[in-house]
Amino acid sequence: DLAGPRGIDAALREHRLDALICATNDPAGVVNLARGDSGGRTASGPAAVAGYPHLTLPMGRVDGMPVGLSFLGAAWSERRLLAFGDAFERRHPARAQETCCEAM
Repeated sequence: DLAGPRGIDAALREHRLDALICATNDPAGVVNLARGDSGGRTASGPAAVAGYPHLTLPMGRVDGMPVGLSFLGAAWSERRLLAFGDAFERRHPARAQETCCEAM
């Protein structure tokens, strides 16, 4: 319930917002070969728990690494989130091409 009506919905209503917008993930961490990777935070968790819509779009690079932008909305707000995503992509169309495999 805290992810849904008393969480996401309440935050949107209280602050008169149509969506929450944030980075999709924490920056990539250093790989620890002995103990494994440490788990980072992601924006998809609350939306996934509540069954709410979550849209992620590529927004550029930070230190050469691709980063995503997330739009989280209230229940049944898929159409609105897609409109926000479309507006973002129309205003920020240029994206760097992937370079991870060019050296192969």
